[in-house]
Amino acid sequence: MLDPVDVWKDKFADLPKTGDASWAKNLADYVDSLVTGKLQITEISPPSTFTFQKAIFEALLTPIVFAPTPVPQTAISVAWASAMTASTMVVASGSSIGAPAPVTTFSAPPVTLLLPPTIVAAQAALLAQLIAAAFVPEAKEAVLPKALYEAFKAVKASVIGLDSTPTPAGPLPLILPAGSLG
Repeated sequence: MLDPVDVWKDKFADLPKTGDASWAKNLADYVDSLVTGKLQITEISPPSTFTFQKAIFEALLTPIVFAPTPVPQTAISVAWASAMTASTMVVASGSSIGAPAPVTTFSAPPVTLLLPPTIVAAQAALLAQLIAAAFVPEAKEAVLPKALYEAFKAVKASVIGLDSTPTPAGPLPLILPAGSLG
């Protein structure tokens, strides 16, 4: 599960304040440490495994030059959405939807998809929050940590697989159309 948003704020405040390109690596490492292995589909047990595409996020952040225009905010939201689109969520065979029961258990590794429309909507919300944000002198009060946290939580995942119903009646399709992330 994701750490509470206050942890995101605290860790953001601890990032080194640099004026060089290392800020992109620092931000990518920060985000990766908060979501890889922690972000999960809440309706699946045991927990699913999420891997954030940190390298894509960092690569798209590196050329950003900060200016008093919406360009940096747009670039950050595009970098996030690009990395999310390439990120993976793995649900193991034997996982179940809700309380474990044989008819809800995936008998083979299912296919998991982070739903693109939810990534687009989360990106739009992230961008809106970043553009509307006022300058704050304290990093702990910055909008970015909370906006990123909310963006990750807004994404939904679809899981499609086969259940554990024995033959001749099964296995049957087992689908979680839009699982929540948390």
